[in-house]
Amino acid sequence: MGASVAEEDGRVVVLAPLILWAVALLLVPPSGEFPLNDDWIYSRAVLDWLDTGTYGGHPFSTATLVAQAGWGALFSLVFGFSFEVLRWSTLFLWAVAAVTTGQMARVLGADRWAASLAGCLIIANPLALNLGYTFMTDVPFLALMTLSAYGYLRFLAVQSLRWLVWGSCFGALAFLVRQFAPVVLLAFVVANLPHWRALRVDRTTGIRVLVLLVPWLVAWGGYALLPRQAEALGHTWIPEYLGETRWLQVFGAAKFYVVALAYLALFTAPLLVAAAWAWYRDETGCWKRRTLWTGAIGMTLGVVSVAYAPRRMPYLGNILFDAGLGPRTLRSGADATGIGTHPVWGDGWWLLTIPALTGGAWLLLRALVWLRDWVAGAAGSVAHRRILFLGLWAALSVVALYHPLLPVRFDRYLLGALVPVLVLLSSTARMPQMGLRIFQGVCALAFFAFSVAAQHDYLAWNHARWRALDGLLKENIPPESIDGGYEFNGWYTSPHFIKVLGADAFIDAGPLGWWVVDDTYAIAWQERAGFRLREEVPYGTWLGRDQRLLVLERE
Repeated sequence: MGASVAEEDGRVVVLAPLILWAVALLLVPPSGEFPLNDDWIYSRAVLDWLDTGTYGGHPFSTATLVAQAGWGALFSLVFGFSFEVLRWSTLFLWAVAAVTTGQMARVLGADRWAASLAGCLIIANPLALNLGYTFMTDVPFLALMTLSAYGYLRFLAVQSLRWLVWGSCFGALAFLVRQFAPVVLLAFVVANLPHWRALRVDRTTGIRVLVLLVPWLVAWGGYALLPRQAEALGHTWIPEYLGETRWLQVFGAAKFYVVALAYLALFTAPLLVAAAWAWYRDETGCWKRRTLWTGAIGMTLGVVSVAYAPRRMPYLGNILFDAGLGPRTLRSGADATGIGTHPVWGDGWWLLTIPALTGGAWLLLRALVWLRDWVAGAAGSVAHRRILFLGLWAALSVVALYHPLLPVRFDRYLLGALVPVLVLLSSTARMPQMGLRIFQGVCALAFFAFSVAAQHDYLAWNHARWRALDGLLKENIPPESIDGGYEFNGWYTSPHFIKVLGADAFIDAGPLGWWVVDDTYAIAWQERAGFRLREEVPYGTWLGRDQRLLVLERE
């Protein structure tokens, strides 16, 4: 017999993001035997585990890490240790996160088109795409949190213990990658409080509570027994980083939440537009009042967002900047600000900032209206509990990033809230109009095209850097005499400082910064005073004119 319509729909939802994932890998192969961003820290933890047979973490890792290190070690045992092998371990989880997002959307009632689009937007997202090509913790954490939420979402519908086991086990594994994982457990518990208050205290209820909590407790207990070398880094996160006065700290938090709304609105735009269109045109006929409220909230968000620099996107640093992706990790102020490797859009970013703030205003308004209706209506229904669970997961993922002990402002950390927002929007974006679907597809492909092109350029300059560095090393120049950028000196020269200073080495970072001992030789984008040009290493880009890196030698 042929496959049912539901089965065929499910295949499309799975295949669509996988096809986009494969296209990305074909256009930008994940090759390159070198670390990227912070992943040299996590790669070193894997290598030490393989060498010693015991897990020791890494002094510079503030993430829990152990599950990811084990995942990387398994890949390394099968394929051998290398940065490329570890990169593939993350690429696999990136695909898992995309497919699971689409499946969650289907569980919540999204049609085939919207669910497929939700999964594809995980692949097209510039932050996820860039981090998917690394051994950073962000994408593995995203995948495990998505798998955990999928289990909890299924449990809310069928009340089957196996889905509760699924949700808690993957959630516990997510905790063993990054500490923020309990937000999904908290969201699930709070969403079920009205329902559980009506349950009798009996054997069935006791079993459910045990199944829910035991995996989390085992993960927490196991982690408590493992080495935690990075505890000394805790004092680098101090309240004053949020602002010199209490008022600036409070206002800084407000701006961060506004910025988070703008990023989430931008990254979910193809689904947000359809969801907003359906909401404004529903049978209640409240589109005028809703439009006025959206405008008022949007103006308020705009005032907060422009109160102090940066006043437009990209507000947050680390991955997304002007017209490129990935941190530019060559030392010195000249290289940090530099001519850059991409064209600078400058005020052109207002063309995205204003719609993003408007979309953020609609997200906030829609959440407030739903919350009002939830309080006044059927709070205990399965549909309401599902929506509340996803909404709390998204909100807590953002709130957890900004508090007096952890002033985190990296754009990549907002990935934690992306999946629940995509799933919620996809479930309300049932718009059969072909014109709207074409618009959604064009937007998604534009995201994807930018992300792929920017990732190509990011890998291109890193390939050029490591070709130059390999040339210096082949001349028997010691790594201690080379300023090769954050990843190079982190991998080659930071172990000396770690041995002497432990986790404090992350703060001191060597005599010249980033563990540079002696900068007789340096890799840079611009010439430096006191250095002669030894070699130029060209590389091609897709977002601008071809560029070059310079190999410099101190005169």
